[in-house]
Amino acid sequence: MESRNLKYTLASDKTIRKNSDDLFISMKKSALLIFSFTSILVFSQNTEAYNKIYNKTFLETAQKDFPAALKVADSLFLISETPSFKTKSLMLSANLYFQKGNVEKAMELALKAKAIIEPTDEYLMQSKIYGFLSSLYMDLNLYKQSKEYFNKCLKTSDIIEDKNISNNIQGVISQERAQAEIKFKNYAQSIQYVKQSQKHLNLVKDPQPFLLAKNESLLGENFYLLKNDEASFDHYQKALKITDAIPDSYIKGIIYSGLARIYIDKKDEINAKKYITLAQEISNRSQFLALKKEVNETSEKYYQLTKDLDGLLEVQSKQEVVVENIQKQKDSFVDKSIVDLKKENVVVKEEISTSKIIILGGSICLVFAFLYFLISRKKHRRDFENFQKIMADLHAKVQEQEKQMQVNAKPKEILTENKAQFLKTTEKIMIDSTELKLLKKLEKFENSTLFTKNSISLSTLSTYCETNPRYLSNVINSHKGKDFNNYIGELRINYIIEKLERVPKYRKFKIAALAEEAGFSSSNKFATVFKKVTHISPSVFIKYVEENEEKEEVST
Repeated sequence: MESRNLKYTLASDKTIRKNSDDLFISMKKSALLIFSFTSILVFSQNTEAYNKIYNKTFLETAQKDFPAALKVADSLFLISETPSFKTKSLMLSANLYFQKGNVEKAMELALKAKAIIEPTDEYLMQSKIYGFLSSLYMDLNLYKQSKEYFNKCLKTSDIIEDKNISNNIQGVISQERAQAEIKFKNYAQSIQYVKQSQKHLNLVKDPQPFLLAKNESLLGENFYLLKNDEASFDHYQKALKITDAIPDSYIKGIIYSGLARIYIDKKDEINAKKYITLAQEISNRSQFLALKKEVNETSEKYYQLTKDLDGLLEVQSKQEVVVENIQKQKDSFVDKSIVDLKKENVVVKEEISTSKIIILGGSICLVFAFLYFLISRKKHRRDFENFQKIMADLHAKVQEQEKQMQVNAKPKEILTENKAQFLKTTEKIMIDSTELKLLKKLEKFENSTLFTKNSISLSTLSTYCETNPRYLSNVINSHKGKDFNNYIGELRINYIIEKLERVPKYRKFKIAALAEEAGFSSSNKFATVFKKVTHISPSVFIKYVEENEEKEEVST
């Protein structure tokens, strides 16, 4: 009856839609709520119906509308009356938060589910929760806790009498172990665990297509990492065929990404573009950070192949955000997990050392007070000398550029003369024509502002220079006298120095704004590199620029 009512409601919506777009939107939302409520009522009476909602929410809704998926999971928990159903709804939410990278929330919900189910004889759910916690701790590199829950998962699954269920659990456990071995680069061992997982799943009646596709995808990844592209391609194709039976989900995105990598290695741009586009479409819709990280890595390889510098810089920028979010979530959880233990130790240490610190601190303050005046004066004199040298170098550079523009009518003779002089002191690492081409590209790069891009890297610059990273690194080391990171850092600092000297408004900017302008990821990193290049902090340098300008105004 409820099903017929739902169909009638949806049919009514279709008719009303012809009259008003606004009313259509309203009725569409109402129909969705009716569908969710009806489904939840069915779930409360039928485990099979619940499993359908679970799979639809996890594999389909979460990929298209993540907040809606969380609302469904919360609704399931609110109407659940048994420990089993409450636990299942909590684990649905935990899995969703884990996909989003919120490790802390996923752990909180999983431990809550564990507390509800452990007093019961629901060994299936206990086993699933232990397996989830094991994987969660493994992802956090907390191997002791991961092993503890892994052993609990194995022990509990052995108690399950239903062989169909037991084999399904064992298949998932072996699959998770295969995933862990990839992390440790034990690819051959990972393949063995996948085969073990498949052996268990073959004994399951109607195994989930998602699990079968994941096994084939893991084999595809392992063989790719073992540089067996043919075997990798076959397994990814099998995985793709299996996923035809399920909606688009993160597993399909990973499969597309894997196929794209194979075509990238073969330099097949057409097929590589086909699969990387499909992977990006799923990744853009998904909240799964691990998928985004995987697809971004493959996208970087694709843009390097096609020499698309703009695309490469854009995806590198996206990747930095994803990696930072993943690490931030992990760090937040780990820090919170150990904070209580640290508090106890800190309190004890503070009580013991307070008196010692007061005495020692007072003595040190007296010594520093005595030395401060002499040291500060010496430092000020040294800093000002460094500042004067930097400004002289800057003016000399400007004069040199103007001189080069005046004699631009004879570029070949100048280049030949400079090249001959350079070769007297530097060993050649490539043929002359290649070096000259790279030096010209680097000169063009230095005169642009590409080095202020936060995502610039050696691979990005090598794409821009149409060479490979190793050759470019050698040229930078030999011709510029520094490695890539110092080369980029010095370009950025010189860029900001010139802005501070020529554009007064820059002196009013905060350090964070200057750091962002130069392309640094943080103000601390900017300040460190600035001091390394100039031997002066940014704030002191700005002070000297302003003082120097005031002196010049007075003298004129």
